[in-house]
Amino acid sequence: MTDKNFAGRTALVVDDSEVHRQIMSAMLAKLNFKDVHVAGDGGEGIEKTEALRPDVVVCDLRMEPANGFEYLRRLRGSEDEGLKDIPVIIVTGLSSPGTAMKSIALEGSAFIAKPF
Repeated sequence: MTDKNFAGRTALVVDDSEVHRQIMSAMLAKLNFKDVHVAGDGGEGIEKTEALRPDVVVCDLRMEPANGFEYLRRLRGSEDEGLKDIPVIIVTGLSSPGTAMKSIALEGSAFIAKPF
């Protein structure tokens, strides 16, 4: 997904906060994403990623029962090559350098610290 035209693209927002899901969904809609779906934790995020095959995922880290690191581990460890290559943007309040490095090590595509 290298072009900047997001019309017709789909996104998935994985965050346990309803407010943050709404904010991120509105931001993605303003970028002309065709469909924006939501999930409340990493487990639900994996299920929706497998079913929907979004063009991009925006994922929080601090969630229960399955957090964003678990989501990344499961996604990148998938035997399905199509899932492994989906870009995942980490958006989190855990903004330490160690957290960013762990996200990169798990092949997160980008890291954004909240508040944004």
